[in-house]
Amino acid sequence: MQQGCHRKWFEAGKGGQVELSIEFRDASYAKRAIEVPVRSGHFSLRENCNIRLYGDAHVDAARCWVPLDDSGATALYTSPAHVPLCYPSSLEWLPKIPNVGSPHTAWADLYDSIVEAQHFIYIVGWSVWAHLKMARDVPDGDPRARPLGEILKSKAEQGVTVLILIWDDTTSIDAPVLNVIFANTKEGLMGTHDEETLRFFKGSKVCCQAVQRYGAIWHREGSVSAASALVGRFVGANTVFTHHQKFVVCDAPALNPAEPRRRVIGFLGGLDLTDGRFDTPSHPLFRTLPNWHNGDVYQPLPFDPKVGPREPWHDIHGRVEGPAVRDIMTNFEQRWSKETHKSNVLVNLRALPILTIEEDVYDAEDAWCVQLFRSIDPCVASDISGIDSSIQEAYIHYIRRAEHFIYIENQYFLGSSPYWEGFHEKNWNVECRNLVPIELVTQIVDKIRKNQRFAVYVFIPMHPDGPPESAAVQAILFWQACTVRMMYARISAALVECGRTKEHPCDYLNFFCLGQREPAEKIPDPAGLSSRQQLIACNTRRHMIYIHSKMMIVDDEVIVFGSANINERSMAGNRDTETALGCTQRAFQKGADGALPRGAVSDFRLNLWGEHTATYDEVFLQPQSLECVQKMHELGDAGWRAYSGAELCTMPCHAMRYPYNVAKDGSVTARVECFPDCEEVGAKVMGARQSSVPNILTT
Repeated sequence: MQQGCHRKWFEAGKGGQVELSIEFRDASYAKRAIEVPVRSGHFSLRENCNIRLYGDAHVDAARCWVPLDDSGATALYTSPAHVPLCYPSSLEWLPKIPNVGSPHTAWADLYDSIVEAQHFIYIVGWSVWAHLKMARDVPDGDPRARPLGEILKSKAEQGVTVLILIWDDTTSIDAPVLNVIFANTKEGLMGTHDEETLRFFKGSKVCCQAVQRYGAIWHREGSVSAASALVGRFVGANTVFTHHQKFVVCDAPALNPAEPRRRVIGFLGGLDLTDGRFDTPSHPLFRTLPNWHNGDVYQPLPFDPKVGPREPWHDIHGRVEGPAVRDIMTNFEQRWSKETHKSNVLVNLRALPILTIEEDVYDAEDAWCVQLFRSIDPCVASDISGIDSSIQEAYIHYIRRAEHFIYIENQYFLGSSPYWEGFHEKNWNVECRNLVPIELVTQIVDKIRKNQRFAVYVFIPMHPDGPPESAAVQAILFWQACTVRMMYARISAALVECGRTKEHPCDYLNFFCLGQREPAEKIPDPAGLSSRQQLIACNTRRHMIYIHSKMMIVDDEVIVFGSANINERSMAGNRDTETALGCTQRAFQKGADGALPRGAVSDFRLNLWGEHTATYDEVFLQPQSLECVQKMHELGDAGWRAYSGAELCTMPCHAMRYPYNVAKDGSVTARVECFPDCEEVGAKVMGARQSSVPNILTT
C-alpha cells in the first residue's frame, strides 16, 4: 500500500454520506510516541514542556532509610519535623529504588506557587473548600498553616486577579429556613461545599462563580442545535452531570533569574482542593485524627470523625510548565466566558510582563512533549464546535500503540457495553459505550495471537465511594463486573484459539485494589457508637484506600493523567466535563529493540508500585514479563490475606488482588460474596442491577 493519506466518500443510508480517511505510514514511524500525536480535539502536541508528577497530596519532609528486616532490605522512615505526635511509632514503607528519586509533594508545591503569584490565579474544581489547610507538618502560626480561602483573599487584596470556577451542585441550597427543615440541603448530595465557598468569598475581591453542567446528551453526532442546548439548560443534564475538571493556573518567576518577566505554570490532575484529599503514602486510618486530620476527616459512611477510621485517599496530580500551560489557560477562558459572561475580569497576558508562549519554554534534555485533552461540548465552552471527546480518543490512541504493558489507576472501570455478554441496549437501557475496555482486551488478544508477552495492570477502588450496599454503588459494581467478564472471556477464547491451554487469562490482565490496616496503639473509645459499621471497622482496624486516580502509563514511555474516569460520564464528551494530559519525554522513548525507557514516567511508576507494595524487585523493570505478573500476584494475594484475615496486623503492602476469582475459561466470580466488614449490610462484590437508580447516573 502506498504511504500517505487516502480519503473516500461512502453512502451512509437515508441520503447521507461519510468520508473515511486512512493514513498509511511505515511501521517504524509509530515507534516513538512524540512522532504520533493524537489528532482529535482542540489542542495540538506542545514541545519543550516540563512535567512534575505527584502521587498523593503530601509526602513527609523528614526522611531516612532504616533496616526493614535481616535480609538487608531497607524502608523509608518518615517522621514529621514539627508534629512529633502525628506518627507515633509509625513507618512509611517506601522501598529504596535504585536510581529513582523520592516522590514530590503536590500541595507544598502548589502552595508555593499560589503565594508567589503576582498577576493572576485561576482555579477550577469539582469542589473547592475555603477552609482547606494545604500544609499540616508546620507549627501553629506558620503562614503555611493558613486556610486556602484566607490565602486567596490576601492575594486578591494585593492586586492579584483571583478567579474560581466551581461546579454548582443543584441539590445544595443555602437557605436558612430550608436548611433547618430538611437535613443536608445545605451540603447537598455530593458535599462539595459550593454554597459554603460562595458565601466565604462573597464581598471579597476574589471572584468565585458556581456553574451547573448544562449538557447536550441528546446529540451524539457532534453538532449541538440551539433547541437542544436550551433544553439541556433546564432538563436533566444540569442535575445529573458535573463539572469535573481540576486545575490551577497562575503566573510564576521565570526559570532564568535574570529575566524580569514571568511565566505561566499549571497544576492539573485528580486532586480537588477540598476536604479528605490530604494524605500520604502511608494512608493512616486512626493515628492522624488528633492532628493532621483534625477537622478534615472524609468518610462517606455515618462515622464519628473523632473516632475513625478515616477513608484514605490516593490520587495522581501533576505540575505543568511550558507552552501546554497556555492550552489549560485557554480552556479556563473558554469556560469562564461561556458560563459566567464576565470576560472583562480575565487577564490580558499581552498587557502583563509575561513571557510569550514562544519564550516560555523548558529547553532541556529531559523536556516533555505534552498534549491537552478534554471531555466538553459547546454548551459550556466558547470557541469550540461539536463535542470534544479527545480524552477517550487519547486512551484509544495510546492503547493501540502499546507494545509491552499498560498500567492503569482509575476510580472507575466500566465501558464497552455493546460487547457485554447478553447485552441488548434497548432491553438493558444502558449506554456505556466508551471503547477503553474493548481496546485494552483487543490489544491483549492481538499480542496473544502474535505470541508476544503483554501485561495490563488495573488498580481500582475496592468499591465506589459511598455506602457499598447502596443502590448506586451496587449498580456500578454490576457494570464493572460485566466489563471484566467480557474482557476475560475474550482473553480465554484467544488462548484456546492459539492452542495455549496451559496459560491463564490472569497471565495477561489483572485487577488490584488497595487496603490498609492499622492496629493503632491507642484509638478513641468506640463505646456508645451508634453506627454498627463504624464499631466493626474500629474492631477490625481496616479500611479500603480509595483510589481516585485517573492515570494510564504505556510502556514507561507515555503517561496520561487528569480528571477523567473510565466510564461513560467522563469519556463521552457530553456528560461530565474533564481534562487530561498526554505526556512523553523526547529523550526517553522505546529503543529500536523495544527496550523500555528509564525516564521520569518509569520512575513515577516504580515509586507508585513501591508505595502500593512496600517492595522493590528487579522484575518491576520488565512489567510485561510473566515473572513480574507472578510477583504482583504473590504480593496481591498476601495483601488480601492480611486485609481480610482475623488477625490484626500492619499492612506495609497495600496492594491486594481484587476479590474476583478468574477461571481458565475466563469466567469471573466473587472470591467472597460480600466485601470485608460489609457482610451484615449485604454489600456484594459483583454488585446487582438496580431499578431505583437511573442507569445514566451510574455509567
